[in-house]
Amino acid sequence: MKDLEEKRYIVAFLDLLGASKIMGSDRSQEVLAKIKEVFENTRRTAYEVYKEYFNDIRIVVFSDNIAFVRKIPEKYEIMTMHRCIKIMEFISFVSIFLGTALEKELLFRGGVTIGKLYVDERMIWGKALVDAHDLERKVAIFPRVVISKELYNWMRAEGMKWWGIKQDFDGVWFIDILSNTGNGKDYLIRKMKKLVEQGKRDNVYNESVLQKYEWLERYVQNEKNCEIN
Repeated sequence: MKDLEEKRYIVAFLDLLGASKIMGSDRSQEVLAKIKEVFENTRRTAYEVYKEYFNDIRIVVFSDNIAFVRKIPEKYEIMTMHRCIKIMEFISFVSIFLGTALEKELLFRGGVTIGKLYVDERMIWGKALVDAHDLERKVAIFPRVVISKELYNWMRAEGMKWWGIKQDFDGVWFIDILSNTGNGKDYLIRKMKKLVEQGKRDNVYNESVLQKYEWLERYVQNEKNCEIN
């Protein structure tokens, strides 16, 4: 059926770290208010401030998960350069969301990929969403949003040089939040350091949680080392 045809989309699937512990606790309403504020600020950025760049990016929120999707035209529909720009804008948009969440001391992990989806006003359906979810669950591990091999290879084939992502110690590419913040970098670094200090103090005996804050600490330190060099 033509009206249910799946198109090519770039999709990001994000998960709020620590949400299961927060829900039902005394902090539940406080964190929910922060998420709503981050969501509304991001929507305002997308649809009012930078609407000419981001207005076709859809955001879907369900519990502690958030999905971003954007249709990527086929080669016969648009020039290659414009297809690459749409990818770069999408990465920048997700980075804006992550930076805004960090300002509220919220950490997310997730995955970004490209593939076929059916999207309408009420639903998102398709393997690309499943693949992005799998990246979040199985590959991201730390508070990072990773790029799938499929997306990375697809963009290399398009002749695009990556901007706004970084390769991690395990060979995985992820969205480099600090490279997309401009003048707000120092502020975000201070926020990250505060989160690391509190997280390591509160999770001394919880190895799985502790390693996430240790990763964030390394990320900040590596960024500072790059500045020095």
